[in-house]
Amino acid sequence: MLDKAEQLHDQQCRVNGPYRARFIIVDADRADSGDWSIEKLRREASRKSFILCAQRPNHEGLLLRMFSGMHREKATASAVAAQLCVRWPNYRKPANAFDLLRRFALADLVRLAEFDGEVRNLLQRIGLLPRNRTK
Repeated sequence: MLDKAEQLHDQQCRVNGPYRARFIIVDADRADSGDWSIEKLRREASRKSFILCAQRPNHEGLLLRMFSGMHREKATASAVAAQLCVRWPNYRKPANAFDLLRRFALADLVRLAEFDGEVRNLLQRIGLLPRNRTK
C-alpha cells in the first residue's frame, strides 16, 4: 500500500509540482488485521515521509463520531455500519463529497478532532486547525 501511494505521489508531483505534505489514511481495523500493526505502519509511513491518519475503527466509525453527541463513541468495526445507518438511514458506501457536505459541517469535524488525535493532527497539518490547539 505504501509503495503504491509513493508511486502515485511521484506521478502527481510530475504533473502538479511538489506537495507540502503527503498523507495516507487507513481504516485502523483493516490495518491491524493485516501483517502490520498501526504503529509499524506509522513508522514505515514516516520513513517514506507520509503522515498516517488511522480512522478508528474505520471510515464509518469516523462518520458516526461526527454526529453531535457521538464523538466519544467506541463502536466496533462489526457494529459501526448498523449504528451509522440508525443516524443516517440513507448512507451508502462510499459516500461522495456532496452527501458528506449535506450531512456534516466543518464544526462536526472540528468537534471530533477535540477527541481524536489522528483527526486533529490531520486538520492541523492541512491548516484547518491551529497547531497549538489542545484537548
